[in-house]
Amino acid sequence: MTPGDYYFNDTFTNDSQKNIIIAGGNSSVVRIFVKKDVTFGYASGINANGSANQLLFYANKSMDIKEEVNISGFLYSKKKISLLGTSPI
Repeated sequence: MTPGDYYFNDTFTNDSQKNIIIAGGNSSVVRIFVKKDVTFGYASGINANGSANQLLFYANKSMDIKEEVNISGFLYSKKKISLLGTSPI
């Protein structure tokens, strides 16, 4: 994913065992804004090997994080964030 702001007018789902990598160096920043719910499937990830300051993930509704999801970044949900099993954040 290249640096920049991304807007999703519906839900956002990162399917099981899919990883999203932020392109560029540690100064690259991605901000993702989702109008509805967010789901991270089993063993998925986003910016797993990057620095937390590279990612801001905003959900206008709820965020559901399944088992063994690996995220390095700042997460915000207007409703709730559900963590299942072991998910390093």
